[in-house]
Amino acid sequence: VQTRPGVNKVRMVLQPRRGVHVVLLDGTTELPWEAGSCSLRATHLASGVTTEGSGGRFELGQSGLHEVHLRLSEEYATVAPQLVQVTDGAVSELVFHLQRKL
Repeated sequence: VQTRPGVNKVRMVLQPRRGVHVVLLDGTTELPWEAGSCSLRATHLASGVTTEGSGGRFELGQSGLHEVHLRLSEEYATVAPQLVQVTDGAVSELVFHLQRKL
């Protein structure tokens, strides 16, 4: 935004916040998100729009039902994708229970 002397008008368009907070559990222990240890992909089922992320909380462009895929480091077994309903103005929590490879 650039302003000049005198009256300046600025128009801001705000979008309602919507997203997912992903919790990783190893047994009963919540794991921290470490850089490069895992990544997320959420697909809006009605439109097919995909959002990528690599942290515990990420914003999504559309409300509705999303399928969330988690890619893990080699230390953990693959987990099945989960469905989460995302609504405008809310952050939904999604818990993945992880199992270490033997």
